[in-house]
Amino acid sequence: MEQLNPNIPRMGYILCVKAPVKKDIFAKGIIAQQLKRGLSEEASQYVHVEILGGGYNSVRVAPPTTQIIEDFTKFYKGRYVKILKVANNQDYDDRLRYKIAFWAASHCNLKYDWFGIMHFIFGKLVTGSKIKMFCSENSIWAIHKEIPLVSLDVKNNDEHECMPGHFIQSQLDNKELSLVWEGLL
Repeated sequence: MEQLNPNIPRMGYILCVKAPVKKDIFAKGIIAQQLKRGLSEEASQYVHVEILGGGYNSVRVAPPTTQIIEDFTKFYKGRYVKILKVANNQDYDDRLRYKIAFWAASHCNLKYDWFGIMHFIFGKLVTGSKIKMFCSENSIWAIHKEIPLVSLDVKNNDEHECMPGHFIQSQLDNKELSLVWEGLL
C-alpha cells in the first residue's frame, strides 16, 4: 500500500474515513443506520466524510464546531481512508472543485447539528437544523452548490438524508464518484 503523497489530495476532493477498529457508540449507530437504509456492508463502515482543501488540509464537521484541519494524516493517523472525486466532470476537475472547497469551509465555526444525527436514529420525531450541519450533509451541500445533479442515490436528493456511506456506495457502484486513493494513514 503506497503512502499518501501530499499532491494527491486536491481542493474539493472528498475524504471518507472508515470506523475505527474499536468502534464507539456513535460509529456503531451510524453503521447500523446505514445498513438499515440499504447501504452495503462495506459502504456502511465509513462513518465520516470531509471536503479537502488541498494538500493535507480538510474541513471537519464534528462536535463542537466545524473547523479546518491542517493535517488530516496526523488527525486520522491509524485510520483507513478513501479519497474520492466527482467522476467524469471536466468542469469539476478544472474549476468547480475549488468552489466546493470554499463552500464547505464557509461553515467553519458553526456549531454541530446534533439534531440532524438524532434524525438518523429516531427518524421524523427529530428534525435537523437548517443552519447547522453534520459531516455528510455539509459535504453534499458544498457539492450541490456547484453540481446540483450529483445525487449519490440519496432519497429525494435531500442533503439532510445523506450519510457518509452514500459517498462510498456511489464509488463502489461506479456512479457519480471515483476513487483517487485509499489506504491506512
